[in-house]
Amino acid sequence: MERKYGNVGVLDIRETSEDVFADQLSFGNIGVILFSKRTAPFLRHIQSGNIGVSLECTDDFQVIQGKSTLTSDAMKDLKSPLNLLVMGKLVIQDDVGIEALTKGLGMVQVMGKILCPSDLLPVLQSKVQSLSGKIDTYPSGYRLVSKSLRLDRTQLLSYPPSSKLAVFGDIIFDANIPKQVLSERLAGLYVRGDLSIPETLLETVQPLLHTQMSADIHVIPDGFEPIFDDVQVGQSELVIWQGAKLYFAGSVRFSSDVLASDINRLEAFIAIGEVFCKESLLSAVVKKCDRFKTRFMLYKDHLLFNEGQTELTIHSFPQSNEKLTVVNSGVINVSPNVSQEILRERLDVIRNSGVIFAAANQLGAIQEKAKDSGGPILVSSAADSDAGIENSGTRVGNVGVLKL
Repeated sequence: MERKYGNVGVLDIRETSEDVFADQLSFGNIGVILFSKRTAPFLRHIQSGNIGVSLECTDDFQVIQGKSTLTSDAMKDLKSPLNLLVMGKLVIQDDVGIEALTKGLGMVQVMGKILCPSDLLPVLQSKVQSLSGKIDTYPSGYRLVSKSLRLDRTQLLSYPPSSKLAVFGDIIFDANIPKQVLSERLAGLYVRGDLSIPETLLETVQPLLHTQMSADIHVIPDGFEPIFDDVQVGQSELVIWQGAKLYFAGSVRFSSDVLASDINRLEAFIAIGEVFCKESLLSAVVKKCDRFKTRFMLYKDHLLFNEGQTELTIHSFPQSNEKLTVVNSGVINVSPNVSQEILRERLDVIRNSGVIFAAANQLGAIQEKAKDSGGPILVSSAADSDAGIENSGTRVGNVGVLKL
């Protein structure tokens, strides 16, 4: 009997036996295969379209997916050192001492990202067996914040006096923070991202900045109102913002129904992230911002912007002869009901930094439209059935982690 699987993120065969392969196993794409010395011969039984990495590690390795944090409490009373396979994000907090990490951490294999205090880096590096991800450090003695942060008076007062913050993400200061509160609560700031500071607080914040940080510093001029998140701007938002001067800390996406007359409602804006707008709106938009400091991403008629997971179907396309632009940083599955003709005629451009799965007969049209794209475009697991190949046996859809 044949067992067919779709796309598998992690296939773990470290503890499997030869009996499991009595059935014929086939897979669409496999991100990572984990095997042990004992199970290495079983790799010959695995049929797959694409395999990212095959990694040998012992049975006692703990697999970290997503985000996990090591604290001083987690390192206490360990019966044996931790052996870790990092396939997501591992954060080592500053309260973990050198001695605790030396004794409590065994071997480490990294296929993701690790954040650790700078004084712990030599210890961590001595534990790393293989590295295909990234290790970032932050200054020792700094409190780690691994996300973007809006810092206002309430947030500052929640920190102990003379706190030091290491922010891996963007940070924006609220203009209403009293300078005295800022001086009392912050003693140091390290930022890896964009740092936006109101003009009135610039002299107070600058002395706090760590000399080795790699942030892009942006000054919010007096009179500009900050908008903190990535934002979709339609006609209703522009009515609300009539006469406003806005500072966008994230990206700005002007909807396809916005007209030049709607843009004229704004007095001015500054955008730190990318500005997506229709080609026909560009002349109106550049009058409201600094054209030399703004990063424009133009689309012809309609925009599909995906950061999560979505399906591109026939209903994703405009009903007329207008063109669709796709900007993808997540995962897109192209439905089998979208023909090559539709893709070639109704799709304008694909800017792909994520992953796109398409049937084999769609792949050529998708690749023709992909520009400035660093992300992979792969044949989907449904390609066999689309091509008319007989489908027998047991079939399973996409799986994040599969342990055999």
